[in-house]
Amino acid sequence: MVPRQTALALILTGEPVTAARMFELGLVSEVVPGIDLKGRAIALGETIAGYSQDGVRNAKLLHDLAADAAIEDSLRFGRAWGEAALGSEAIRAGIAAFSRSGKA
Repeated sequence: MVPRQTALALILTGEPVTAARMFELGLVSEVVPGIDLKGRAIALGETIAGYSQDGVRNAKLLHDLAADAAIEDSLRFGRAWGEAALGSEAIRAGIAAFSRSGKA
């Protein structure tokens, strides 16, 4: 989270913010050269698209639900969610496929 005084300075001054500064503030997850941007964006999209739709949806939902909760509540909720997910057919199939791949 951006400190309140930093956010206020950004809002009130309207000054441009560099990608490096945005990264420092945690507003972006990574910075890449402009020439590499399209390729990196496509690679990230392909990575996410390679996961199950249910898994991506549930991960985002878990993130959104836990974002404003106390850390203890977030961890407790995440653990319960994970234990429930392990019972799903899709997760069991994924674990089995990973085990068969020889990467385990």
